[in-house]
Amino acid sequence: MATLFFDTETSDKTRRGEGPGPRQPHIVQLAAVLVDEGTEGSMCALVRPDGWRVSPGAERVHGISTEQATAEGVPIREAIGLFHEMASRADTLVAHNIEFDRLVVLSEYKRLGMEHPFKGKREFCTMKAATDIVRLPGRYGYKWPTLQEAYRHFTGGEFDGAHDALADVRACRVIYEAIREPG
Repeated sequence: MATLFFDTETSDKTRRGEGPGPRQPHIVQLAAVLVDEGTEGSMCALVRPDGWRVSPGAERVHGISTEQATAEGVPIREAIGLFHEMASRADTLVAHNIEFDRLVVLSEYKRLGMEHPFKGKREFCTMKAATDIVRLPGRYGYKWPTLQEAYRHFTGGEFDGAHDALADVRACRVIYEAIREPG
């Protein structure tokens, strides 16, 4: 059974109440790790802007500027192509706040006019699954833990490189494995 862990860093916040489409933010960085019977493959790509810019707020979160993405990025079709190859082989998709990452990935597929490989796959959100385990107080019960908060709960430490998509994917995998195999 193959499991794909994935994460995105984006050009801006998502538009609430809107589904996948051209008004959603663009992917600035896309990373994935596919685990299949002990074998692991990974991809991580910065995406070159094609007429869009990284918002100042998004840049403050992940540290990737429009200029850096332009200089070091690859076309979105290339990044999605690598992701598609891995996602097509997966039975289960895992992300921390999978609704967010799914929305921005599906928006890119829609912009590219490509069929996405998510249909019929199981999805697992480490953010939601960890909420009742981590038990951080919120306004109306437990709040959804950030990736760093969940990681700290399960490991006792923090991970380096938060908001780098590949570092986040690796932390998400640690959380997933801790939830799936408590002990």
